[in-house]
Amino acid sequence: MIIENSHDLSRNWLLRNFYQKMLTTALILAGHGSHISPHTAGLIWRHVDRLRAMGIADEVTAAFWKEMPSFHTVLNSVSAQDITIVPMFTARGYFTQTVIPAEMGLEGAVTQRDGRVIRYTRTLGEHPYLSTVVQLRVETAIQTFALPRDQTAVAIIGHSTRRNPESRQATETQAQNLRDLNCVAQVQAPISSRRGHIRPLMCQKPFCLKRAKHGEASTDARSITPLPLASMMICST
Repeated sequence: MIIENSHDLSRNWLLRNFYQKMLTTALILAGHGSHISPHTAGLIWRHVDRLRAMGIADEVTAAFWKEMPSFHTVLNSVSAQDITIVPMFTARGYFTQTVIPAEMGLEGAVTQRDGRVIRYTRTLGEHPYLSTVVQLRVETAIQTFALPRDQTAVAIIGHSTRRNPESRQATETQAQNLRDLNCVAQVQAPISSRRGHIRPLMCQKPFCLKRAKHGEASTDARSITPLPLASMMICST
């Protein structure tokens, strides 16, 4: 009887540890990174620190195109069997639909490889709450500076690439959402790219996730200080 109980306890312990190991989770925040601006990766790593403190997953890390750890190698740095990758981009586009899947060997929303399940989520910019964040930013600016709504224009500045036409849709969607609310006189969605600069006759703030090359260098010298994540230009006409 003692031997049987001992055997059962040992078997239960092995099974419990086996399932615990199989259920370990990892979260990877995938960002662009930059060789020029330290702000690009810095914001991602701050989110990593917060998520680690929350205990959201057994392992939390980041990966980048321009910095280390890279998209290509990051999966080797985690041991979890259930991995979720969140692309920290404001829109679907060349990097989220082509570069990241190719570098990480992803086959779609769910990839099963080497006994692991790798989940690839939609971009951060596609989250429905982001529209609320944009609206709150606009309302806060209007109230802070006592701007007359019928004389105020808003420009949400996004980034796009000719390699993927979908990359500009998120910015245009946010602009249209604001137009539908009729909260200001005019809403524009100028788009930045590597080939050109934006020079509208108004102050600017970019609709980008962080301070970096596109948020700072692409805008006109008259622009006010760019702010990350759904920040936007507001001016009184």
